[in-house]
Amino acid sequence: MNRNGKHNSRFLNTRAAAEIFRFHLTIIAIIFVFSSFISLNAQELEAYRWNNRILIVKAEDAQSTEYIKQIDELTNADENMEDRKLILYQIEGTDFKFTDFKKPKKKEVGVVTEGFSEKYLHTKNTFEVILIGLDGGVKLRQDEFLDKESLFRLIDSMPMRMNEMKKGKLE
Repeated sequence: MNRNGKHNSRFLNTRAAAEIFRFHLTIIAIIFVFSSFISLNAQELEAYRWNNRILIVKAEDAQSTEYIKQIDELTNADENMEDRKLILYQIEGTDFKFTDFKKPKKKEVGVVTEGFSEKYLHTKNTFEVILIGLDGGVKLRQDEFLDKESLFRLIDSMPMRMNEMKKGKLE
């Protein structure tokens, strides 16, 4: 209040403007957070056909021993994963993390859609490893740990990979 017993309208206007500004910042922050998440759907994997092999490691519990062991096994083989054109999707419940070994700094997170789950994941399995080949077909599906040597042997035995290795020796 001023000396005349009236409210100082300039003070109220400044305070109201600050509150409106804070509200707008909050809305912008919420929009930014939600727009940074992407969803993983079956059509998204089509974008990788003929360019990348996709390895999906799924666990209902990100803290499970088997899941942690599997992820450690794969993330400690960056060069071999890149050489075989592998992209890794780590699915934890309904969330996923994405790693492209050609661009290891590029990591994405998001939510797995129901359509993707129905097409690729077996819901009865709490742990699952799935390899999708360059042609988009499922080449391996198992519900136990997969060591990297077995994974690389399997990929190296595929006709398209043999052609890649043959071309690599010629260059």
